[in-house]
Amino acid sequence: MGQSAVKGLAKGILLILTLLLAAITILASFAGRYHPAESTIMPLLGLALPFLLLANGVLALIFLLLRKAHFLIALLAIGINWNYLVTVFQWKNHPIIVADAPTLTIATYNVHGFGHEFTGYSCKELARYCQEQQVDVICFQEFSGNQAFTTDSILEVFSHWPHRYLPQAEGHLQLALFSRYPLKQTEHLLFPESANCSMMANVEAPGGTVTLFNCHLQTTSISQRRTTWTREMDYGDTRQKIQTTQEAAETLHGNLKKRAQQADSIYQRIRQTEHPVILCGDLNSLPSSYTYRTFSTLLTDAFQEAGSGYMYTFRNAWRLLRIDYTFHSSRLRATECFSLTQELCSDHNPVITRFQYNPIPESALSEAALPEEK
Repeated sequence: MGQSAVKGLAKGILLILTLLLAAITILASFAGRYHPAESTIMPLLGLALPFLLLANGVLALIFLLLRKAHFLIALLAIGINWNYLVTVFQWKNHPIIVADAPTLTIATYNVHGFGHEFTGYSCKELARYCQEQQVDVICFQEFSGNQAFTTDSILEVFSHWPHRYLPQAEGHLQLALFSRYPLKQTEHLLFPESANCSMMANVEAPGGTVTLFNCHLQTTSISQRRTTWTREMDYGDTRQKIQTTQEAAETLHGNLKKRAQQADSIYQRIRQTEHPVILCGDLNSLPSSYTYRTFSTLLTDAFQEAGSGYMYTFRNAWRLLRIDYTFHSSRLRATECFSLTQELCSDHNPVITRFQYNPIPESALSEAALPEEK
């Protein structure tokens, strides 16, 4: 085979791979429309979407530098995912801020047990920062102390927020809620066959009662240290644990189904709520997911309304993943939403959102405007 033929073959293969990547990326843009109980492939493609977009971006840049028209294929795949892109990147928003209107500032953070630090450094730094930012309510996921820096020590650090709700249930990851304002009608929301859970509470804020959902939805559970979905293979005297692609996919899909079911149950609780709603927490879900689509059909993503720049909340995976959120109902509006990127105790970033109460009279915001029940 001549050199020109080899080059022609290589170009042909590259074009096919480019088209295939673009087709998969475009297909992944529809992932959120599929309930994981009804589809296996589509929700998994949704999980891969950030990496697919990155790959298309790299290809587009390479082809552009090589002056190849192939870059248009990659750009088309990226452009079709515009609805995803605006959930992770926003130009500077200019939300309407009403002078002297009642405000409420919410922080949400998966603290990962405060890093199990004996000194409590991250815990103290976080409390200092929240005071500096005038945070009214703090929602924690994976809340716990340790033998050296106990839960009582944490409570003392967060004494600026005197109203607390720290529900506990055996076998479940703990949540915590700290508030400057009184909490009423609190409830611990447990999910079947899951260590994850959520909570709800009415916050008696000066601008009016707000129903707050602090959520920690089903953990992805992908880790090479988890032996429940690994198999052992012997190589002489060496025993290695190897995660198989099939087992990983089954674990991912199983947890996607659990998250979708959990989101559905919370969706129904939100529909039954008479007060303005704020939902925040670690949803373990990308904006391409069924879970995100479920909440965004009923509530507004605060970052899309009042954020700016690039938003990621999970420090691993090349910082491509946004899995922590704040959503709100129409009777509130976000005026600022940002993620603190200072490295503290967790593999997540805290998300802080400021709200004002919507000046439109409640009578004009009829519950009839809510979407049809799922």
